[in-house]
Parts: sequence; C-alpha cells; structure tokens
Amino acid sequence: MKKTPAERDSTIVARFREMGALLIGKANMTEIGMGVTGLNPHHGTTRNPYNPDHYTGGSSSGPATSVAAGFAPVALGADGGGSVRTPSSFCGLVGLKATFGRISELGAAPLCWSVAHNGPLAATTTDCALAYAVISGPDVDDPLTWHQPKPTLEGWNNLDLSDLTLGVYWKWFHHSDPEVATACEKLLDKFGRMGAKIKEIKEFRLYKCRSIRSYCND
Repeated sequence: MKKTPAERDSTIVARFREMGALLIGKANMTEIGMGVTGLNPHHGTTRNPYNPDHYTGGSSSGPATSVAAGFAPVALGADGGGSVRTPSSFCGLVGLKATFGRISELGAAPLCWSVAHNGPLAATTTDCALAYAVISGPDVDDPLTWHQPKPTLEGWNNLDLSDLTLGVYWKWFHHSDPEVATACEKLLDKFGRMGAKIKEIKEFRLYKCRSIRSYCND
C-alpha cells in the first residue's frame, strides 16, 4: 500500500522470472480488487482498448487491458469471484481460474484465502496454457498447494473432448444479452461436435451447511 516495499517476489512472479519472462510492471485496477468494472477514482479508471468508453471489467482490469492492447501476451490476475474471468471476457482474452490450491497464493493480497485464486490472462489459449504450466504446482511456502500434482502439458492441445461433460443451467445461461447467449450457444455446439457431452442442469439448489453456517451450491 505504498508504505512497505515488497521484500521478495510472489511465487508466481518468481516462477515467471525464473523462466526468463520480461516483467513490465504492475497495472492499475479496481481499488483493492473489490469490483467488476475497472473503476478506480484514485488512480484513474482502466478503459477497454476496443472502446475507451467501455469498462474492461474487473477486478484485474489493468492486466486485461495490457494484454488486449498488445503490451504483453500474458498478465497475472487474482480471482475471488470473477476477477480474472470477467475482464478476460470483456476484452476478448483467455482467462483461467484453476482448481483451488493449484496455483500458489504466496505474495498475493490476503483478502479472503478461502476463495482466493491467482491466474493468467492471455491473448491465446496456447499462451494461457503455457503460463498456467509455469505458475501452477506445489509451493513449499503455501500449504494449500501441497497436495496438488506437478503441472504437465501432456495432451493439453488434444481436441478430442469425448471424455468431457459440460453442465449448462439454461435458466441462468440466458440471463445474458441475446448476442452473448447466441455466441456461447455456438461455442457449446462446437464443443459437442468435438465430442463433449452437453448436460442440462435442471435444478440448482441452495442448502445450509450447519458445520460452517453458510450456504453451499449443490
């Protein structure tokens, strides 16, 4: 917060540096990551490079802008509730929120550890896969990663999706604007032609978990 300089790289930055990446700096974003627009009244609002009158989405808004504008092929973001995926979708990028604990959180802002995810935002699927392979895997300094396997790129570009099942809850799927829903339906159709099974989710329930006194998805 401008008061105490970092004494070391975060794990994911260190792994990028070790692989020879050229790190060009930190990008402006939604203040403290608490928002989905890119609005930052203190340091300026990050604009969408495809239309400066539009938001980039957030909260990792600056990273999305930097990649979409061609400054870099890959940027790093943090995702608790959509902060990698939202700006990626707004800016035509590939964003990945991996399995919890798959990517080390060491060095990231400790906002809410139980939903915290670091992840790549990339110009292409290939770039995203390569970045994921670099930053994922166990970290001796982050116990949440200890049971995760080492990353591998074996078969990552296999286009046979016959072992994949995609669940779709159509009621929520069509909450989006018609043109967005149409584009997503075309993509689902393409996945189906590649062998994926499209399964309709007919019911979405919320139930109370007494042990943690919160609501969980079923």
